[in-house]
Amino acid sequence: MQEFVLILKHDKIVSYKRSILAIIGLNLIYFIVQAIITNEIKAINRCIFLVVISLTLFIAEYLLSKKNRKIFSAAVVVCALIIYMHLKIHFWWAAAAMTLILILYLFAIQVPVVRISADGVKLSIFGKRFLNWKQLNNLVMKDGLVTIDLKNNKLIQQYLDESSMPVNEKEFNDFCKKQLNK
Repeated sequence: MQEFVLILKHDKIVSYKRSILAIIGLNLIYFIVQAIITNEIKAINRCIFLVVISLTLFIAEYLLSKKNRKIFSAAVVVCALIIYMHLKIHFWWAAAAMTLILILYLFAIQVPVVRISADGVKLSIFGKRFLNWKQLNNLVMKDGLVTIDLKNNKLIQQYLDESSMPVNEKEFNDFCKKQLNK
């Protein structure tokens, strides 16, 4: 059974990563200021632990990315540590806010993928959605732009990611035309 996997362009991922880094930075500043103001050994130890672990994780992620090996996301691990630290000092609302931010971040950085097969079209864009061929008016790819025309007058258009595996446009369009005419 023939299947096409299209990885869509995700332009805003850089903005999302910068935002989470800014939020992590603000939290680290909070813990540093708290350690300085309270002058408690526990607060200072928490601060040193969090800063050292955060820097270690970000350096490790940077070095691994230079070798094209993506094993983990340092931002996710550091956010989890920050949530744990907020819970440890009974700062519940900050932990809840960081948990919500982390969940939204995890949804936002997902790679949008469209899988087209004889069964239908599976969209993995902010959740998963399956479209039967009977729900589609047209599905076409032209110059790296995928257009999905639904029968309920909705139109989905998105560019393909240049770094993804190239798809033969003629073969793809012929396959879609064949499935739509069944």
